[in-house]
Amino acid sequence: EAGIDLRGCWADIVDQKGNPICGPVVLDELSKEMKSKVPGYDRLGQSGSTIVPNYWGFIVKNVRDDVEYRLMKKALPTVKNVLNWRETYWPDKRYLTALAPMCATIADEAGVQWLLMRKVELEGGTKRMVEVPGGTRSVNKFDIKGPKYAAGLRDGKTALSKMTNTDLWLYKDKGFCAAFGKGAINLHGPYHRDATFTMIHDAYLLERLKMTDYSLFFFTYKPVENEVSPTQINLSKPTWPPIVNAVWTDDGGTNHMQIALGIIDWVEQRVNSNLFGKHFSTMKKPGKYRTWWNQMFGQYFHLQRRTLTADGTSASTEMHVDQQIEKLELGDKVCALEKLKWYDGKSNRRKKIYIGPFALRSADGTPRNHCTEGKKVKAYAGQVDMTQCEGVVSGSKYKVEAGREGTIVAMPTGRHSERQLIVAWDAPADDPGATEKGAFEVCKKVFHVRPHQVMKLPLPLQFP
Repeated sequence: EAGIDLRGCWADIVDQKGNPICGPVVLDELSKEMKSKVPGYDRLGQSGSTIVPNYWGFIVKNVRDDVEYRLMKKALPTVKNVLNWRETYWPDKRYLTALAPMCATIADEAGVQWLLMRKVELEGGTKRMVEVPGGTRSVNKFDIKGPKYAAGLRDGKTALSKMTNTDLWLYKDKGFCAAFGKGAINLHGPYHRDATFTMIHDAYLLERLKMTDYSLFFFTYKPVENEVSPTQINLSKPTWPPIVNAVWTDDGGTNHMQIALGIIDWVEQRVNSNLFGKHFSTMKKPGKYRTWWNQMFGQYFHLQRRTLTADGTSASTEMHVDQQIEKLELGDKVCALEKLKWYDGKSNRRKKIYIGPFALRSADGTPRNHCTEGKKVKAYAGQVDMTQCEGVVSGSKYKVEAGREGTIVAMPTGRHSERQLIVAWDAPADDPGATEKGAFEVCKKVFHVRPHQVMKLPLPLQFP
């Protein structure tokens, strides 16, 4: 087979120069590079894959085997349908996906398929090196999978690397937490919420495709005045990769950078279920893997704080010409942008409140009632501090996974900087996180949420 044409799978997404992400301009540029430049082959770990990273705009990687090849052919039509749906119903979103776009595979003379995949990078950016305490060098890229893999031996290869003082761990979750420490990274700028929303929903898409062991890969760059590349000329279309501003603190003070993000290695369904692999491998079942992966939002990455006015206007505390403003109303559907945890009702962290009537919108526009309307319910206000980078933040009684949807049922009064929303979370059907300790009766318990922790959902609410 000559290969697979995947150019039409990526909706109307453009790169930082405004060119279609897998369009003729970028593929022609790649073709010129492949003819004029000697490929720099690089072997990768135990997978046996070989990559060529020195071409402009692309990573060229050999397809591991027939299983991976067939899996790509099966998965990409679903990705195409979902992105076309998002393009229609996410018209105000800067990013439709963080998945690294696969543009095509081509076969060489030996019949080996080579994948042409867009490179995660900020074109024209100046790389920023980040010190990793305990390591032998500074780094400018990270390949991470979630806080649970930063602690202990859950990622056996990385743990072994740190014990033997090789460089692998510097780029993984353990290196990330060593570099950025408690509180990790604070994201900001006009599109960081879009990027977070998109990555969370990409993880749910990959779970639906039964994928596992994917990574969030990002490069670090010196900050510039604008959040996007200076070369970008088309802001009317969704772009790739997501690029956001970031801040972190260490003993030397406050540090700034830009990061270009992308989800890589996302065509993988193998689960390591043998006795050794079950405890020391990152290849978990898709539902568990997605749950653990999404925990990085709220532990690794924290969003810019927002104020909430009396009329429901939510805006960032950071002034920016392109700053997104959300108008929130009772009955609006929202999505959690990070994992949230609450303590029990002791120490005045809970009180009973009455939920009055409000207009509740359905995806088809018809009115409906919420199960909390006209009832006294328990409202929980004591959120758990999630600034710990590695492992699990303990001490909570109730939990909500990033990506879980809910309904705004009350908006208490107070100062703009302190006002919060009260959200009744939807029943988490088929969510592995709901089977863990922390579940609750959704019609009897509601929760105080800060405005930066949720995003108003566009309609319709159903995915294809």
